[in-house]
Amino acid sequence: MLLDHIGAAILLFVFRAQGRQEPLNTIYDVLRDVGRIAFPLFIFLLTEGLAHSRNAGRYLLRLFIFALVSEVPFDLAFYGVFPYWDKQNVFFTLLLGLAAICCMDRIRKGAAPHLKGTVRVVYVAMLSLGLILTATLLAFLLNTDYSGLGILAICAMYLLRMHPLAGTTVCCGILVFSSLREFYALGSLIPISLYNGKRGRQPRWFFYIFYPAHLLLLYLIRRMLLG
Repeated sequence: MLLDHIGAAILLFVFRAQGRQEPLNTIYDVLRDVGRIAFPLFIFLLTEGLAHSRNAGRYLLRLFIFALVSEVPFDLAFYGVFPYWDKQNVFFTLLLGLAAICCMDRIRKGAAPHLKGTVRVVYVAMLSLGLILTATLLAFLLNTDYSGLGILAICAMYLLRMHPLAGTTVCCGILVFSSLREFYALGSLIPISLYNGKRGRQPRWFFYIFYPAHLLLLYLIRRMLLG
């Protein structure tokens, strides 16, 4: 993610200010291609986080808070102005996706207990489809990072959570429809294949804070480079 954002928040602005130079162009492409690995990993961690969360409401609240906090450095880093209403940061995509799969999980576990067999399966499927379409439409209207395809990728990973490599492959296949560059997202299969189902040691808030903090830092670095 950091490499991807160095390309998008610094090199791209250098190109625009000074004209593209072939060596920098190559570096830019490499950074953006490697960065494609990040989003499927975020989605995988999101679905695993829901599975192991004791309080889905708090999980949603954390994402909402950091979506708001991250919007200022996101706008500044990638568009150079605040506010920039035409694009919203990836936390909003993750938030909408999490809300959708939380509701789907609740429906699957407890909706319409009086219904049995095929009738209940169809009922749950229809409700779940409605949730997916609603979240996808909201992401599209808000123009969040990865937009509606990001929501579809999250829901696909959730539905295939018991088969993480298949889920990751489908997730990446969906993202390719946004850009052929997303083909490189398949590199996320390597770390996901090594997952042992256990949570490792990590600072509780590190990854939440890192996203807005590194975007703000990249913006400041670009300001110093361009004057």
